[in-house]
Amino acid sequence: MLARWATAWVATAILMLAASLLLATPGALAQTTTTLLGVPVPDRVSGLPHQAPMDFETDHPGMGYGVRFPHPDWTIDIYIYDLKMKSIPDDPASAAVLAAVEEAKGEIVNTEKRGVYVGLTKKDVFTIADAAGRGRFICVEYNYFHKQRAVDLDSYLCLAGAKGEFFQIRMDTVQSKHPAAEARRFVEAWARAWIPVLWPG
Repeated sequence: MLARWATAWVATAILMLAASLLLATPGALAQTTTTLLGVPVPDRVSGLPHQAPMDFETDHPGMGYGVRFPHPDWTIDIYIYDLKMKSIPDDPASAAVLAAVEEAKGEIVNTEKRGVYVGLTKKDVFTIADAAGRGRFICVEYNYFHKQRAVDLDSYLCLAGAKGEFFQIRMDTVQSKHPAAEARRFVEAWARAWIPVLWPG
């Protein structure tokens, strides 16, 4: 009985968190921002603060910057980069964005080949739209066993073209902690919280 109550409580808490993220508005974002390659990164997104940016651009031009948003149940990172491309459209169906998605997917496959991941499975591909129905992010859902962490992970790659850069979200969570549907809602809600930042108005 106690175990069932605890499971129900955790599920309710996750649903409440997802709901709060879905309701995120520009006012829910911190006003202080760090600008990386012309892209604003608020100090907090839906209540989550971020760590200091990681600079990949200086040593590897085109690879940009990474920023981690710590969360107890998730690994959440964003990456802002241009792959040394001069023009990046904000259409997720554009050739440039689709090519960047394939490049990011290839990195995940190569990580499996290096033996870090086992049993990599691509589960779904979906698009996240704004309130007007415009597609903004193209996302890929994976599952794999992470050998170093010794856990099964549900993992998400979401990528967009925004402000002349590629904007990538990588998120994963331990599969046993959250049902797949709840994890998906969390990812979609957090990605939507970025829409007013990347495409204001």
